[in-house]
Order: sequence, then C-alpha cells, then structure tokens
Amino acid sequence: EEAVVIMEELEDLRPSSVRPIEDPTLNGRWDFVFDVEPDIGTGIIRTLLEEPPPILGPIFNLNDVRMEIENSRTIRIVVATSVLGQDCDLVLTTSLLPDESDVAGTTVLERFEGIELGGNKLPVPDSWKRCRPLEISFLDEDMLIARGNGGEPHFLMRDK
Repeated sequence: EEAVVIMEELEDLRPSSVRPIEDPTLNGRWDFVFDVEPDIGTGIIRTLLEEPPPILGPIFNLNDVRMEIENSRTIRIVVATSVLGQDCDLVLTTSLLPDESDVAGTTVLERFEGIELGGNKLPVPDSWKRCRPLEISFLDEDMLIARGNGGEPHFLMRDK
C-alpha cells in the first residue's frame, strides 16, 4: 500500500542519533490515523467506529479514541464513549520499560497494566499482564509511527 511506503520513507529519515524513548516530544496526546494490521484492541475499536452493531446505536456512542503518553513511561489508550447519554470512558493502561538490549533507543517493552471503565478498575487475568516489544520508529513534533511485535505500523498524529 502507498501509505506503508510513505511511513517507511519517514522512518528512514529518523537520524540515528535520535533516541525516541528519551525524547520529551513523545509525551502528549496522539490520535490514531492508520493501522496496517490492527491488533486486537484497535481492531475492535475500528469495527465499532465503522460498523457498529445496530443494537448498540441507541445505547452506545463511540466518541473518540486517543493515546496519551506521560513521562515517556505510561501509555493510556482512551476510548471515549457514552452509554445511555452518560460519559463512560474505557482506558487501557500500559507501562513502557527500557529495552536494555536496544542500543538505538527505539524499542521499549510495553507491559499491560490494567483497564478502567468509567473510572473503575476492572479485574484482569494475570495472563494479560505481559510485555511486548514496541518500536518507536519515527517521531517528530506532529507524527509518531510505532510498530508492535509483529512489525505492524501504527501511524498517529499529535492532537493540538
């Protein structure tokens, strides 16, 4: 796809001296623009956005999906929803741990930490609390490309 080629060209522009996981530009609010192969979370969200089940229409609205990164160590995926007209955000939290084996400073280990629904923590099985490599393959003031453990790119734009 043309979008993948453009993302790969952007990734090639990243100077080797830049260590995205140490760059304060990483912090902030990011909006998902493009996923080549959505992971399970973004796949469910995409389905709800593009083809919501008719039964959910009068009950459930998906208002926004964003990623918030704080202190280059915490990611919050916020799925802003309303249920029966009341705001009820779903928040998935992960932590970023340095990958000491990555001398380029582009890869971190992303560890699932938990889920909140409407501000209430939900119980999650311990088997969900695992790590996966996450590569920040491009970063500037406005754009972020992250690749999951399968190499699939996620393209995000800074929300201003």
